Amino acid sequence: MDQLLHIDLFGRTYTFKTDAVGHQAEAVAATLAGEVGRIAAGHAGQISEMSKLTVMMLAALNFANENYELKSDREALQQQLNRRTTRLIQTLDNALAGLADARASGNDKGARPCAAL
Repeated sequence: MDQLLHIDLFGRTYTFKTDAVGHQAEAVAATLAGEVGRIAAGHAGQISEMSKLTVMMLAALNFANENYELKSDREALQQQLNRRTTRLIQTLDNALAGLADARASGNDKGARPCAAL
């Protein structure tokens, strides 16, 4: 269900339709307003109509950069998780194969769990 989201930037209210959950949409709007305010504060007294657009573009670029970094970090973590999962599966497979071999040869009396686990 579409909701209306209001964002105040440079004394002007912008209204958008959003299908995001209310609290999430409000948090995103507050984050945007905060970033625009942070950038504008660094240029206090120098903000013209053209530079307002520049400030908003800088905020958008900052968010795009943060998004890119987060995606890169997530991808690296996913690759690390995949490698570790593969090693764990191999360790389990080897332990189970060793246990099966021991049972098949009748030497399972002293079988203990694999120390690597």
